[in-house]
Amino acid sequence: MIANLTSGTRMAHAVLVEHITPFNNALQMPNVTGAINLATDTGRAMMDAIVTLQATIIAFGLDYQLIMLVTLAAIPMALIIGSSKATLRAQAAKPGDDHPAVME
Repeated sequence: MIANLTSGTRMAHAVLVEHITPFNNALQMPNVTGAINLATDTGRAMMDAIVTLQATIIAFGLDYQLIMLVTLAAIPMALIIGSSKATLRAQAAKPGDDHPAVME
């Protein structure tokens, strides 16, 4: 899961970074340009940290969905195993079978 999380983070980061351009209207708003100035190294590092955090959140959500699917697929197997154990217990509890078989 860790490898999948890392790979998913890298892919989501690549997709999110495609939208960071000088022509993006959201990055040209006054309250954003005051906090994140892409013309400076500090602003670019801050934007990279924000995008990496968002990419990690997206990848975690996808990993969570994968774990959910694996768990849902395992539930029928757990029910089958549980029912076979109950059958074995019922067979072992039958009266009259307390004598072991003897070979001659």
